[in-house]
Amino acid sequence: MATYYVDDGGGKAVTAATNANPCQVTITGHGFSTNDKVVFHNIGGMTQLNFTNGSAGYTVTVVDTNNITIGVDSTAYGTYTSGGTAHNGLSWGAAFTSVSALDDVFTFASGDIVYIGHDHVCQYVHTNNRTITLPTSGLPTVFISATTGSNPPTYQASTTNQIDTSEDIYTLTIDGSVAMYGCCINAGSTLNFFADDNECGTLVDCTLKLATNGGVIFGNSVLIHTDISNVVIDLSNDGTTDRSGTVITSSGVTKIDKLTFINPAYRTGVVLQTSSSNLNFEIVNADFSGFTNATTCELLSLTTANGDILISNSKTAATFTYKVNTPIPGNRTTFINVGNTSQPASLYLATYYGDITSSTSIYRSSGATVEGVANSWLVTTTANCSQDDRLYSPWIYGYISSTGSKTFDLYITNDTADFNDNEVWLEIDYLGTASSGQWSNKTDYMADRLATAAVQTDDTTSTWNGSGPSYTYKQKLSVTATVNTAGMFRARVCVGVASIASTRKFYIDPLVTVS
Repeated sequence: MATYYVDDGGGKAVTAATNANPCQVTITGHGFSTNDKVVFHNIGGMTQLNFTNGSAGYTVTVVDTNNITIGVDSTAYGTYTSGGTAHNGLSWGAAFTSVSALDDVFTFASGDIVYIGHDHVCQYVHTNNRTITLPTSGLPTVFISATTGSNPPTYQASTTNQIDTSEDIYTLTIDGSVAMYGCCINAGSTLNFFADDNECGTLVDCTLKLATNGGVIFGNSVLIHTDISNVVIDLSNDGTTDRSGTVITSSGVTKIDKLTFINPAYRTGVVLQTSSSNLNFEIVNADFSGFTNATTCELLSLTTANGDILISNSKTAATFTYKVNTPIPGNRTTFINVGNTSQPASLYLATYYGDITSSTSIYRSSGATVEGVANSWLVTTTANCSQDDRLYSPWIYGYISSTGSKTFDLYITNDTADFNDNEVWLEIDYLGTASSGQWSNKTDYMADRLATAAVQTDDTTSTWNGSGPSYTYKQKLSVTATVNTAGMFRARVCVGVASIASTRKFYIDPLVTVS
């Protein structure tokens, strides 16, 4: 594991360089070691020594405290005249002037740490797309923004362009396992964090400045994991012209906690999308409220979405759409407490088989509440739903404080007809085996797949509230089971009926009572 430093300017002053084989360079009190890699900047006369893009640097052999040789024949080079600095990247005083130059010279390895000056501005002049190559196994390479010159380094997040490919429309790809803390990146085109299978990425307190109409991609395959916390997506390069580009695309497993945006008002397309290699995409505590310029703020595209997606406790513009396009079979997307105001009871679930949407205007007396707000779930299904390809509600959790025979009840209503036990049923997981952590499972689904379906039990006692539904058909889903260990249980409603429209007004009271 190596430790490197990146900052503006600095370097050890060069005072002489010989036309010899090998070239000898005079650097008073250089502090270098044999086999260090060194680069030079701003040498007068012998300009061939100066760093250029892609250079591999020179290997140091120490002559004495003031002189080194660098393993190159300089007899045909220009004559040294004045100036220049030497950099081995191993201290603030000899820091490299860009991460890209560091990547040119060194091969980043598992566990390497790179400290970047908090006010550093990238000195590398890119002329094409840039890939920073990082480890494919072991620990990530860690990039930390630190107060320039601090010893030991002191953490300080940056707002300057520490890594920058904005000279032109140049893609920036961070390829491999990476952890970045407080770093600021400015991309000329798409910004890629391309962790491949069994690689990982972490971004904390970072600012990502995206190109005009540009986006950021997290992950490049299924078996990767990206953790993101307190990240700012800066869309200032969009200016004041409408842009339709997707902002964030995710693959593998991506978890984001606290996400904010600068200048989002000119994005008119979807904010988020996942690739076909997505396994799990989770966002909590995001502020999408600035996406106001589109007719409707479209949060998520499900064109190629796979796996589970959860967005929760996030703020939107006053007018917004949860998602565009229809989920594919492998996708389950859930929004909890997402809106332009805090809505703790808010739930929206979208699947290939149907949707579930919370309502606070329709509810059952003495039924479910969230933070004191009564609510219910409106269920609709697609033509793909059947008793064999079911729509599952979110799990409902509860606690049982005693053992013995228990009856679990949940209440539903609709305006069209009673449901049979092969159309809508309740499934319970509970601690049915004494002294075991293994849960048991029981449902009120019909006895077996070939049995004759029966109508679910009528509910003659509940009172439902709210205008719109007639509440003509009220039913109780009920499961009786023997609980052998007190503790948690969970329940969900299973729906196996195709093409239930919202006009059927099928509502679930998401409260399980235990008696």
